[in-house]
Amino acid sequence: MRLKKGLQYLCFMWACLMLVFAASCNKEQVCFIPTNVTGKMAFSVKEVRDTLILTDSNVIDTTIISFRDTAMTAHEMRTFTYDTNYVIYGIRGQSIISFSLDPDLQTIQYKVVPDNNEPEMNDTLTVKYDSYLYFISNDCGFTYNYKITSVHITNHYLDSSAVITPEVTTEGSKQHIRLYFFK
Repeated sequence: MRLKKGLQYLCFMWACLMLVFAASCNKEQVCFIPTNVTGKMAFSVKEVRDTLILTDSNVIDTTIISFRDTAMTAHEMRTFTYDTNYVIYGIRGQSIISFSLDPDLQTIQYKVVPDNNEPEMNDTLTVKYDSYLYFISNDCGFTYNYKITSVHITNHYLDSSAVITPEVTTEGSKQHIRLYFFK
């Protein structure tokens, strides 16, 4: 009798242990860290001012180049790397536009369409980069981070470009590429 009660108690404890174990395995994992990795591109105006400085005996020709962030009203970027292309629309009045990179490629091209939307003023932006897997956490898993190695542009509307922060990660506040154009 006592052996039978002990066996029932042991079976009951085993069932409870299995229930707790099964309940702990069904816990839904929640990720509170962003896993999307997008680059940020900023626009700046390059203003060139020629001035003449007169002194008692000399005339000095000075060129001053100043840079300032500028907001654009209807800018967009169009990919033409893929079979199915997509358009990234900028937000009216913002000087930054987000762009994506593909971990399966090492180069992506965008057509940069400025405010005036004249086809002859469109520029091609070519971004070369390396991608690598990055482990975020057990709940969030992996994502791809990128390192921009170079940026090339055509010079129809844009004057020049610069890589500001080459590492493209989940940190969304950094600017990665800056495009300059003349006013």
